[in-house]
Amino acid sequence: MTTAAVNRAGNFRRTWNRFRTYITKPQNAILLVLGIILTITTIYPMITIVRDTVRLHPGSIDTQEKALGSQVETLGTTLTTYNWKNLFTETITTRVGRERVTQSVASIYLWTPLLNSVLISIFACFGAILYGGVFAYLVTRTNLKFKKYLSSIFIFPYIMPQWTLAVMWQNLFNSNAVTGGNDGLFVALFGAYMPKWWCEGLFPVSVVLAIHYAPFAYILIGGIFRNMDANLEEAATILNTPRWKTFLRVTLPLVKPAILSTVLLVFSSAMGSYPIPHYLKLSTLSTQYVGMSSNRAGQASILAVIMMLFGFLILIVNQRTTSGRKNFTTVTGKSGQSSVVNLGAAKYLVSVLFVLLTLFTGILPIVLFAVETFLPNPGDYSFIRYGIAGHTTTKWWLTSENVTENGMYGQKGILYNADIWNAFAGTFFVAICCALAAGTIGTLIGYCVSKNRRSKWAAYVNNMAFLPYLMPSLAVGVAFFIFGSGAGIYNTFLLLILAGTVKYIPFASRSALNSMMQLSGEIEEAAIIQDIPWWKRMTRIIIPIQKTSIISGFLLPFMTCLRELTLFMLLCGQGKIITTMLGYFDEMGLYAFSSGINLILIILILIFNTLVNKLTGASIDSGIGGDS
Repeated sequence: MTTAAVNRAGNFRRTWNRFRTYITKPQNAILLVLGIILTITTIYPMITIVRDTVRLHPGSIDTQEKALGSQVETLGTTLTTYNWKNLFTETITTRVGRERVTQSVASIYLWTPLLNSVLISIFACFGAILYGGVFAYLVTRTNLKFKKYLSSIFIFPYIMPQWTLAVMWQNLFNSNAVTGGNDGLFVALFGAYMPKWWCEGLFPVSVVLAIHYAPFAYILIGGIFRNMDANLEEAATILNTPRWKTFLRVTLPLVKPAILSTVLLVFSSAMGSYPIPHYLKLSTLSTQYVGMSSNRAGQASILAVIMMLFGFLILIVNQRTTSGRKNFTTVTGKSGQSSVVNLGAAKYLVSVLFVLLTLFTGILPIVLFAVETFLPNPGDYSFIRYGIAGHTTTKWWLTSENVTENGMYGQKGILYNADIWNAFAGTFFVAICCALAAGTIGTLIGYCVSKNRRSKWAAYVNNMAFLPYLMPSLAVGVAFFIFGSGAGIYNTFLLLILAGTVKYIPFASRSALNSMMQLSGEIEEAAIIQDIPWWKRMTRIIIPIQKTSIISGFLLPFMTCLRELTLFMLLCGQGKIITTMLGYFDEMGLYAFSSGINLILIILILIFNTLVNKLTGASIDSGIGGDS
């Protein structure tokens, strides 16, 4: 054997021995397996989207058979640039009145929706930080009244399904004169008609998204306000620095990381939002994808790729900002509790203002959904003028037979409708499976990453686990739609569970990682010295100590899955799960059924949220000031 061969053999044995030593540690073996699984389940579906942009689809053939020529015969197999060329270079001629107007396909299907998506994301970030940040400051740093009530009710818009406020906005401000259909509650009460820009389009979508995501800002910014070291502000006070300058030069820089985190989370979530722009009639990348997916599937996949690129961009920004955060220290005297700003007589006025705002965003949607289910003509609030007698009905709930009259369209009432309750059962099944899978994988990722804090592979697995959260929900849904269709599992619970697990792993992994990082390694080392197996160390030591965070890692995916629509709507047919039935009933004109489903969903989610609080002793707003 030559010297080179001996050296190669020696290098191989050393490498093999190092690898064998590496995987003998459970955290390393688990991290290796999970890294491979996450890479396949996260990256491969995204690759299928890119591949789908260069394939022919039936819709393209129906509309452009002459232009495609011989490529028609190789549908789905030949790679082509047709979809890209059509989207960016083709034009469409439409008739506006008596004139014929020529517009580019890109202008209609790409640039306008892209601009709207970016604008609503920016406005949602600004509104969420302004509303949630101001509220966080008032709760944590002032003598605001009714803190416990306000803190609890403020998070309702995020706990409830995303489209809740959008539907409420319609019920409040729509009118027959401006938007068509019935007159909403505002018209019935005041006889005033709001302009169309207020009822539909960019403004209401931005406002509703800002309110929905304001709890993000409240939780992240409020946590820093609550736990802020008082030394820095005390030092500024000793130096006779004005309070406004202290806030701008000291307090605000400390809160900047939380503001940036809020911007990243809200921007990515708003970019992929579908229900709110759909209900409030704004063309975005999400709504445009759904509209194009049947007859322009290849071009629609290009929109999904663009949404995906925004997710990667947000991940890069997140990595750059979190790795370069500044630490602020001081060498002044003893630290004390942060001073509370006295609002004086204004505390009652500010408190009442936020009570009214939270009633509008947290309580009114539930009330309106309940009222809608007892109106003969949902959305018609004329009974306010003429009295309630003769203007209510229980048919939407209690009709026990299939009837075609009275606007029932052959449907039984909600309480007797087997399709609705089967969809609820499907939703619970998917939610339970997603919670178990995402919670288990996320807990293992949190444990393994905390044990390998300086490992590049651990950092990669952690980023791969967190990436789906920063990706727009519709982009993830599109990826699994194309993947599931190719794998033959479209419209199955398996596909829903797979997509939900990948999307919700970040909830559990971040919760577990934060708690595991606080756990001293000496505890497990003592058990290792006594030759206690890994599985017993996990079940007898680590899990009991961190049970609150681990339970939250299971329950957050469960509650989120109950109200998920954007992620699942492309992956199954109508009626598979309850959220996909909303569009079906809206198309049929059975708006009372949609309101009833929304009402049941909201009540169930609030019940489960309360149970989580009671069982774990933790709440979303705990540690911010909501307990005072």
